[in-house]
Amino acid sequence: MKQQKLKHCSFLLYNLYMENKIQQQNDYNALQLSLPIDLGVKIDEDDMVVFFLKALEGVNLSKYFKKGKCRERKGYDRCKLLKAALFAYMLCDNDLRSMESLCRYDIRFMYIMGEERPSFMTFERLLKDF
Repeated sequence: MKQQKLKHCSFLLYNLYMENKIQQQNDYNALQLSLPIDLGVKIDEDDMVVFFLKALEGVNLSKYFKKGKCRERKGYDRCKLLKAALFAYMLCDNDLRSMESLCRYDIRFMYIMGEERPSFMTFERLLKDF
């Protein structure tokens, strides 16, 4: 009985210690390493990507895709992928691997894709089904 009380007391002390420790670390955020904060702020209003997206704003891109079988999982937004591919073609960069790299490292492509990072195979499937 005494041993049980001792275990219970040590458990309570440990919980109190951890609560205080967690409260002291309130400046920690699990998403601190997420970059960039707001892509719209980082891109100038006179950048090519802004004009490109305004030009495609009224176009219904979904009507240009083939109705195909679904792979039973949620994939990337095909309209965003097509916009990224068209913007890459506009910049005279039509290599699939460079499109993947642009979506990872170029802030304009991050803005188009909503910070998603498709692989080169995703772009290949998109262009094959287009």
